[in-house]
Amino acid sequence: MKGYLTVFRIRVLALLQYRLAALARLAPPLFVGFVRAAFFTAFFAGAAGEQPLTLAQTVTYCWVNQALVGIQPWSGDPEVLQIIRNGNIAYELCRPLDLYGHWFSRLTAHRLVPLATGSIPLAAIALFLLPDGYRMGAPASPASALAFLLSLAGAVLMSSALSNILGIITVWTVSGEGLYYLAPVIFSVLCGAIVPLPLFPASLQGLVNFLPFRALMDTPAQIYLGLIPPARAGLLLAPQLLWTAAFILIGRLLLTRALKSVIIQGG
Repeated sequence: MKGYLTVFRIRVLALLQYRLAALARLAPPLFVGFVRAAFFTAFFAGAAGEQPLTLAQTVTYCWVNQALVGIQPWSGDPEVLQIIRNGNIAYELCRPLDLYGHWFSRLTAHRLVPLATGSIPLAAIALFLLPDGYRMGAPASPASALAFLLSLAGAVLMSSALSNILGIITVWTVSGEGLYYLAPVIFSVLCGAIVPLPLFPASLQGLVNFLPFRALMDTPAQIYLGLIPPARAGLLLAPQLLWTAAFILIGRLLLTRALKSVIIQGG
């Protein structure tokens, strides 16, 4: 465990060298969040009948999602993808660490650093600096805020496990970039990043609530809003951890199979 914590700490320190770049990346999610708030304002103005969410809840939902974009699994560790492509995975096998655990530690750092350097400033701007109607609301209660943080931790772990699977699959592909172009299309729809899941048609609610991807964005957002009371949060946090454990197991099985087909030239 000490070795994995060391890998995690080193990766965090390396990523924190680019703090100005992280701040510069605030502009796109701010712009997208503002546009989404404007879109849903127009949508609610013309909507007939009562909606599952109020306008204020929908705007806050969108801002929570924008703050969580940096932890999503559609971006892998570029260095790991590079060593898979160029064959330097041989050096990784020489390390006195479990390869899956090593990559998972690096990916977790890749999720937490953007969360600290990008998501927190973005949430602060959305909470305090935007005009009324476009502003992010506060958590429903202190208990909801605590449950939100727990669900956020689970989302980081699930995202790292999913991203590790995508990275491992690149062992069998000529170029792994295609997976990282396809993943956002699938994940962003099913996790609520495009349209809040409560606004989906009733015929699709059963499907999107069953699939694990809602735990990446929708579950934290609904807990934050109080739509899922803190007393019931455990009913969703437990499946979140179970899905994460399943993805870790799948990733380990895929990596074991991939390493059996690795050919190292020159010995």
